[in-house]
Amino acid sequence: TPIIEICAGDGKLSRQLGLRGVDIIATDDYSDGYSRNRHLVERLSYQETLIRYQPRVVDASWPPSIEVGLDTLDFPTVRYYFDIGEEATLLPANANRNFRRDVLREPTKYIVVRTDHPLVPHHVEVALFTRINGQ
Repeated sequence: TPIIEICAGDGKLSRQLGLRGVDIIATDDYSDGYSRNRHLVERLSYQETLIRYQPRVVDASWPPSIEVGLDTLDFPTVRYYFDIGEEATLLPANANRNFRRDVLREPTKYIVVRTDHPLVPHHVEVALFTRINGQ
C-alpha cells in the first residue's frame, strides 16, 4: 500500500520521494491558494483522504492545525504517522495513548532540500508515531 501524504501543498515532497522509488500519493484541499499540478496532488481534504485510502502510513509536513495530526492518529487504519515540522508545531508525545512517539535524530541528513523555501533545514523536526496496539 502506498504512503499517503496529507496537506501536501504543491506535492514536491511526494514527487521527490516518488523519484526515489517510494510508492506515495499526495493530497491537499487546495485551501491555501498555491498553484498545483493536479497530476501530482489530488484535491482532497485530509478527512476525505483518510476515508478514501484507508492508509497504514501517513505523512504531513507542517499541517495547518494540530487537529490534522490528532484526527490522523485516531483513524483506525493508520499504523504510522510522520509529523514533519518544527519542534513547536509537532504533536506531543502524549497526543494519543495508542501510539509511541520517536523523534528522528539528525533529520537534515534525510531532508529533500527546498531551495525556494525560506526555512533553514536544520530547524526541521520529524516525529514518527507508531501504533503500539491493535486498536
